Amino acid sequence: MSQPAMAPPEGVVADLENPTDVIRTINFVTQALTLTLCSGFVAIRGVQKFRMATTVFSFDDCEYKLLQANVPRGFDGAG
Repeated sequence: MSQPAMAPPEGVVADLENPTDVIRTINFVTQALTLTLCSGFVAIRGVQKFRMATTVFSFDDCEYKLLQANVPRGFDGAG
């Protein structure tokens, strides 16, 4: 490449040896933001899963299970 295909706009100097790579910069910024957001959501999901797995059931939970056991399920074929 010894000369450009057309003249550059007014006030811009064509640099064919070391062109500015804007797409690469946008690519790096987009990847960094995506990695940060996804890592944050995965961390929140892991913390909540751990908290739910280690939660001790309270009296309200037991009362709900007892009430749920008394609800008829309908015809189950047992006669």
